[in-house]
Amino acid sequence: VLLGCNDGSIREMALDSGALQVWMQGHGAGDVRGLCVHPQDAAAFATCGTDRSVRLWTAAHKWPVASCTLSEEAHALDWDPSGDRLAVGMANGAVLILKADTLSSQATSKRHEEAILDIKWSPDGEHVAAACMDNSIDIFSGEDLRLVGTCRGHTGPVTHVDWSHDGSKLQSVSADYEMLYWQMPTGGHPTSASGCRDTPWATWTCHLGWPARGIWELGMEHIPINEVCRSTTPEASLLATAEDAGRVRLLRWPSVKEHAPSVPVVAHASHVTRVRFSCDDATLLTTGGADMCIMQWSVAVHDD
Repeated sequence: VLLGCNDGSIREMALDSGALQVWMQGHGAGDVRGLCVHPQDAAAFATCGTDRSVRLWTAAHKWPVASCTLSEEAHALDWDPSGDRLAVGMANGAVLILKADTLSSQATSKRHEEAILDIKWSPDGEHVAAACMDNSIDIFSGEDLRLVGTCRGHTGPVTHVDWSHDGSKLQSVSADYEMLYWQMPTGGHPTSASGCRDTPWATWTCHLGWPARGIWELGMEHIPINEVCRSTTPEASLLATAEDAGRVRLLRWPSVKEHAPSVPVVAHASHVTRVRFSCDDATLLTTGGADMCIMQWSVAVHDD
């Protein structure tokens, strides 16, 4: 007999002995909120969710290769450039640093009462940016989570942040569709957008900005796009979207043409919360909200 369990697993029970065999293991009740990929191992990725767990996966397995239980729900996570540490943003406003090999805690900080919605390591691994629902962004030391700076200026919850390649700037977007730029690591007040126009960015997960203006489809502007992700290799040429209607779309990068052509796919039964390319861009990973699913997509680029 096959059993679907509320811990996110599919199990087979032998009727004669009652013995259980686990065939698939996922997150438990709630949403999968966080997704990140290993910076060197294209098969490795990590997730977190409202089931208060962080889980490490490899592309070949249908269950976690390692996991840990947290004291609160987790909403965001990111792998540091060395692959040795994970930064986790919590629903209660706390930030954690976990050792990737053991998932044991290295450092913790709690400065807010509202959720951390996004978290990103700087490209050199020296700092962590934590975007909060209370409209602020904290900049921490990546070693011990000592506060280095705070960014204040958004008028809505900060949903996504991205570091520049040299770690000197940060871009951010908020739930009220405002995009701001900051000098790092001290933060403070927003800096000039024109001064960041030609800045090379280490990642691009913000759903606003000139290189992402083509993601909005004609007649579909009312459907929220929860996140985007630019492909990761130096010759980055793709942009993926995670949409509230359950769709994932693939576009050319940069996507500057209004209502740019795209390749849409549907597999999630719920809103898509996160999207990431593997470090070699061969695989696209997406996470669903209430469906608690992690989808793996093979990426093939054609010249036409």
